[in-house]
Amino acid sequence: MARKDYKGKFLVDHPLCCFCGGQTQSETIDHFPTRAFFDKRQWPEGYEFPACKKCNDITRDAELVITALSRVHEQDGSTSNNADVRKALKGLNNNRPDIVKEMMPNPIQQAKYPTALNIGPKVDKEIKLFGHKLGLALYYFHTGRIVPEKGGISIPRWYSNAEQLEGKVPRFIGQQVYLERQKIDLSDQFNYEYTADEEKNMAVFVTSFRFSFLIPIIATEDEKTLSSEMQQYFEKPFNHSQV
Repeated sequence: MARKDYKGKFLVDHPLCCFCGGQTQSETIDHFPTRAFFDKRQWPEGYEFPACKKCNDITRDAELVITALSRVHEQDGSTSNNADVRKALKGLNNNRPDIVKEMMPNPIQQAKYPTALNIGPKVDKEIKLFGHKLGLALYYFHTGRIVPEKGGISIPRWYSNAEQLEGKVPRFIGQQVYLERQKIDLSDQFNYEYTADEEKNMAVFVTSFRFSFLIPIIATEDEKTLSSEMQQYFEKPFNHSQV
């Protein structure tokens, strides 16, 4: 099937954007996580989502942050691919030089870990924005339902690989999802576990990126199903009148 025909059929089959509460008509196919995140742009099969143009673009900067950070291993400061890190930082610097400035290590840090990147409040915000969109996408992928306006995403925090090695990440037992493309295993780049509660219409995803960091995500169709603690971190689907 020609790409144009495929897109048309996909948007007919998925007429509503799955990122802004099902209130907007879908206009594009959003590959999420972005194709640029994966080596040689070999992204997992099936991870295509109906999006309006604004939702498609809303995590553009966050995707570059994730691409750069996922290739930096905080345990020893090395990188799996320096060229990809530089490319991501260059693209990010074109749009958000303030974020790149925040990520740059001070002279002492650079002497000890030449390739390390800093995590400041702006970077933290982009990581959580990425996790927010990922939660909406994965909920749609596994349930076929759009998180509605009364529902949303809760991300209390995220964890570095150093915290994982130190045993600081709460244990989670869910169904492991194995990702591949044309029989190529992609789990060393992106993988996740999940569990769903069909009675409460909610799901939990624990997502891992190149073993560099981990983002736990709670997705729910109704904020009231969350504990008071998780409601503190609750964010509704994207609302472009407020963006």
